[in-house]
Amino acid sequence: KVGVGIDGGPNNSMVYILNNQTGEEHSNYDFLQTKTSFNWDLSSVTRGLHLDGYYAYDLYYYQYKYFQKTPPPAYSYNVNTGVFDAYPATGTPSLNIQNNKTLDRLFNIKLGWERQFNKHHLEAFVAYEQSEQDFTLLQASRKGFLSNTIDELFAGGTDGILNNSSTVQAARQNYISRLSYRSEER
Repeated sequence: KVGVGIDGGPNNSMVYILNNQTGEEHSNYDFLQTKTSFNWDLSSVTRGLHLDGYYAYDLYYYQYKYFQKTPPPAYSYNVNTGVFDAYPATGTPSLNIQNNKTLDRLFNIKLGWERQFNKHHLEAFVAYEQSEQDFTLLQASRKGFLSNTIDELFAGGTDGILNNSSTVQAARQNYISRLSYRSEER
């Protein structure tokens, strides 16, 4: 017979924990990251002119599922009676599910110019950058499952039911420029 755990019951019994009889946890993280860039030499327009940029598209998915089971009873030997006393688990199985999706898009374009005049070096650029992000969250949990066999939301009770969702959208635009001068002593 399996002995009691640290708390005097079956919930922390190491045998049940190692055999997944106290619950199962699964998480999955998928992502797609892309970046397309270009560099265009515009020296035919004027020497030292160039245009470059990139576009990045990143997609992230996170899925999490935790099913807390009710373990079988644990036993402790009673020296007074000479029998094993059963210590049943308290509570019923519960389920927590969470799904996240994040979509990031980043666009950057830069027009630059660079020239050397004798010992004088000039460099300048102007750039534009735009970023957009969409985040969605869907979360649900239930308690009061009748058994450890069905780990789906429909099988849980209605007391303490939780359904939650959120959406966040963020964006920014940046305008960047720089002019630099360097003199080279010979």
